[in-house]
Amino acid sequence: TVSVLYWKGQGKHMATFRNETRATQYQQKFKLPPNFPEVLKEFTREVLRSQPGDIYEWSANYFKEKALEDDGVEVREAAPRGLTEVEKEMGSRLEDAFAERDSRGEGTLFTHLCKAVLMESAQLTEAQALFILTHPSLPVGPDGTINYTNIVHNPEILQQVTYFQSTGHEFTVHPTTDPNYTIHGLTSPEVCHALSTAFKAADESNQGLLTIPVFREALCSAHIQLTERDISILILEAPRNGDSLIPYTMALQAESYLPLLSLSEVFTQFNEQ
Repeated sequence: TVSVLYWKGQGKHMATFRNETRATQYQQKFKLPPNFPEVLKEFTREVLRSQPGDIYEWSANYFKEKALEDDGVEVREAAPRGLTEVEKEMGSRLEDAFAERDSRGEGTLFTHLCKAVLMESAQLTEAQALFILTHPSLPVGPDGTINYTNIVHNPEILQQVTYFQSTGHEFTVHPTTDPNYTIHGLTSPEVCHALSTAFKAADESNQGLLTIPVFREALCSAHIQLTERDISILILEAPRNGDSLIPYTMALQAESYLPLLSLSEVFTQFNEQ
C-alpha cells in the first residue's frame, strides 16, 4: 500500500535505485488481480482526501473495511490449537531458565543470554535458536534485550522449539564463499557497499558506533531490500560494546553479515514449506 505514495516526481529516485541495485532482476513476479488499477485509483483518491497522519494504520483499516464490504463477513484470525503437555512443560522449563539469569527480575535478557538459554535448556543448535529469536513477536529493545516472557507464553514458539527437539531439523546454509553467490540479487561486494553506505549516512557523530534503533533504520534504508527477518538476525548477531552501541565497521570487516543473510533466506524457505 505504501507504494502508491511514490508520486511521479519520485520516478527519478526509483530509476536511481534500479541503477544502484540489481535486486529487481531477481524478484518474484506476482500476477495482479484484474481490478487492481481501479482499487489503486480509489485508494489513492481516499488517501488524498483524508490526508491521514499515520498512513500505515489508516491503510490497514481502509483495506480491512473493504474486505468486510466485499465478503460480508468479519475478518477472523485462525484460532491456534492448544498446547500439548510436552509444549507446556517446555514453556515452564524455559521460563525457569530465563528467570534464573534475570538478576533484575524485569522479564528481559540480553540477546546473547536468550540464545544461550535456548541452546542449553532446550538443547537447540545455534541456527535453531536464531530461528526462534527472529520470530516477529520478539523485537530487540534499544538496550539490546528481549522480553523473554514473549517466548515462554507464545504457543507458536513453543511448538517450534519442541518440533526442533523431536525432529532434529537443522538448517543447511549455502556456502557464501561461492563467487557466484548472491543475496537478494546482489553480490557480496555490492551488499557490503550498500550496508557501508547506509551505516555511514546514519553515523552522524562519525564515531563508527550506532544505537540499535539507528542501526535498524540504517538497515531499512539500505538498497538491498532486506526482509524483516534479515534485519532481525543482523541486529541479534551484531557486535556491541558495553553501552549496547554497535561498532558497525567491525561487522563489515568480518563480513559476518553474509552467512547471517544466507541463514535468513533458509529460515524463510523453511517457513514457506
